Amino acid sequence: MKEIKISLRDETYEELVKVVNYYNYKNELLKIGEEPVLIENFIKGSVVKQLAEIHTLFNYDVVNQNEIEQGVIKNRFKELLVNSEAKQKDLAEITKIDPSTLNLILNNKSQMSLDNFLRIWTAFNNPPIRRVLYRE
Repeated sequence: MKEIKISLRDETYEELVKVVNYYNYKNELLKIGEEPVLIENFIKGSVVKQLAEIHTLFNYDVVNQNEIEQGVIKNRFKELLVNSEAKQKDLAEITKIDPSTLNLILNNKSQMSLDNFLRIWTAFNNPPIRRVLYRE
């Protein structure tokens, strides 16, 4: 097993704590009987789930350089924003992403960081990856 170290913004970490605490509290109230979930296990499970969705989206077994060179990954967050009838300013406030950076991301003029992707994706209630990402 490989071990990696990740860094998250304080706000992102605090959100993780809230989600894990909520999940554990809900399981305790419902007497599901599961062991309490640790943040590390939540992150591992989330990564595994997203990799499965990405696998389905791009239908590949191993990422190789030829597949990467076939196109750039773009996002449909602007479409989700328009359909939500919210404003870009609102999304910038919710995600705490600089409005000019958010504009570049929404218009696919800049590749977003994983942290910014998670902030935006979470703001839209975690829609399926294939709904928000596509290869061009």
